[in-house]
Amino acid sequence: MRTVSLILLALVVAGALAVLPAAAGTTSAAGTHHKLFVAVKQTMPAAAEKNLVVAVNVNQNGGPWASSEATTSKPAVFVQQNSRRYLVKVFLESTCKGVCQTKGGYRISGAARHKLMVIPTCQYANKVFTCSKLRVVKVY
Repeated sequence: MRTVSLILLALVVAGALAVLPAAAGTTSAAGTHHKLFVAVKQTMPAAAEKNLVVAVNVNQNGGPWASSEATTSKPAVFVQQNSRRYLVKVFLESTCKGVCQTKGGYRISGAARHKLMVIPTCQYANKVFTCSKLRVVKVY
């Protein structure tokens, strides 16, 4: 399962590498870029937190996916190309049972700084996360 997730993530990252440099190289009318931050809330003991890795996928209007990893100590950061709608999907990259990804994703729109928080409701035992809920909420 983890091997399949890593291969899938590698393919998504390869596709995103073509998108992100182009987005970073463009300028908007005001000459500023807006960023999307996706952080992971600390909800478990420190020993479990260091093993928790969340993959974050961002898509704009059905185009290619941009992908990054977020942990409790390092948020994922994306440059927003314009003010169109974005779809954000998250899933646990760590070994997981139960609810390991968001259903449908979280939609944002507008050229502004957005910060989203991933809140996992999980227990960690025997190197496996058992999750009952994985929520994404908007902080600002």
